[in-house]
Amino acid sequence: MIEPVVFPFTYLDTNTAGLFLSCFPRIRILIPSDSAREELDPEISASGRVALCNPLPDSGQEVDRIFSGYRQWRQANMGTDISFFKSAESGIPFFDESTISYLKQGILDSASGKPPETKDLLLAARVFLRMTGNYDHFQTEITASLFSQDAKKMSMLAALRGENDEENEDNPDADATASQARSAFDETGELLTSERLAAWAVLAGRKDPSPNIFATPSRAVVAAVLDHFESTAVLLDNIPVPGEPANNEQWRNDLADFLENMTRRVNASPDKDRPPLLPVDSPVAFLTIIHLPGVSSRSFLDKFQHNHLKTKEMEEQGGDPSTVVAAVLT
Repeated sequence: MIEPVVFPFTYLDTNTAGLFLSCFPRIRILIPSDSAREELDPEISASGRVALCNPLPDSGQEVDRIFSGYRQWRQANMGTDISFFKSAESGIPFFDESTISYLKQGILDSASGKPPETKDLLLAARVFLRMTGNYDHFQTEITASLFSQDAKKMSMLAALRGENDEENEDNPDADATASQARSAFDETGELLTSERLAAWAVLAGRKDPSPNIFATPSRAVVAAVLDHFESTAVLLDNIPVPGEPANNEQWRNDLADFLENMTRRVNASPDKDRPPLLPVDSPVAFLTIIHLPGVSSRSFLDKFQHNHLKTKEMEEQGGDPSTVVAAVLT
């Protein structure tokens, strides 16, 4: 059974994970270090349908060491002018006591035309993803708290107006709040989209074999995919996604077979093979499937990386004939 790989995120909140699991039997999340598992909700891990994968054989201790140093540095500089804060292209994504040595080495490398070490680029990408994953976790917690407070306020107002619980269930304001809560994670994809894609592609490129079915909850990421590839085919568009009842299992399995078949083809025939639509009164999301004919998974990953991130080792690896991107959008 296929496991679409969520990209370019290393963290998912419970609502977003639920949207994916409404469409697919299983999903996979790539993480930059083993410690990143701790930030996911235990319910997600306990479901047995979400696989967390660190593509590197190490646990990511060096990533955690640098990430911990970054958090300490950031906390120490809280409230001060840190306008110089930026991501170094060939170093860890913040300045510390070794700034001078980084600058010196950068000048020497630039003068000699020496490319950055692959291991340094990989480390920088992993640290960056560890940072963004932590940020996404923090932001979704804040968003959930704010929407929870809004829901309590609306419930109190409804009680003051003398409305009962049944009337409140049909309250459009409450429905809007729930919809906003579900789509809040999409906003994180608008932050540093190209940088997220580049770093995530470096991490995913280390997985053997590379994934060739990708899933995203972000409109900004979908737009980036369409911008990077001229030849794309939208196979399914705005398909209503049912909830999680057990009777939708066959629909999920049919969709998985459809996606897997598309990865083996250059010429798609979606009208013939598309899974049957289910009648959905209140869809939890909408699904769009994008087919990249003749684009291997390796080519897909390379497309998002900056030129200096591409290595001969990556270019020599092959891939499947086509790539599929599944967008689950609220």
